[in-house]
Amino acid sequence: CLFLALRNRKLNILDLSSPNNHNLEFFSNNYTCKLYFASFDKFIESAIGSEVCGVESLFAYGGEFFKSDNVVDLILLWDMLSYVGSKLAHAWFEYLTDFCHANTVMYAVFPINNKMPISPGKFQILTRNRLRCQHSSDECTAQRFSVDQLSKIIPGFVVRRTFDLINGMQEYVFKFKDSK
Repeated sequence: CLFLALRNRKLNILDLSSPNNHNLEFFSNNYTCKLYFASFDKFIESAIGSEVCGVESLFAYGGEFFKSDNVVDLILLWDMLSYVGSKLAHAWFEYLTDFCHANTVMYAVFPINNKMPISPGKFQILTRNRLRCQHSSDECTAQRFSVDQLSKIIPGFVVRRTFDLINGMQEYVFKFKDSK
């Protein structure tokens, strides 16, 4: 579903997870692109159970990408939105929209079931049609969102496609609607 939204052109890709060789190899072999990793999953793992989760400390994990004038074509959010409260998520996206343009695409997955792994998954793109997720076997109650809730939490993005996956997750492809 995600790759239907991408065109074969030079892309700036922001993967909000930690670097992994599978994703780096996939994008390097299939697209002309610059790939940035923000390591937000590490931030979330370190903040679980903590009340100290400010946007400023989050973007310190993003490295050089957030210290530049980069514009992003694709944001890989993965499952991270399910691990932060809606208030912090809204603040993330208010900040991230500064790096978006009218055709920015974002990919995310959300749990369909009432349970989800206790920490964000490690997503690896194997092929255009195959994605692997490694995660903890420990579970917690899933934070689930309706499309209306998502539109409030993620300002400027609209749902373009959804697709149910066989692993109890639902993938979403969002598109940024420039309102700047």
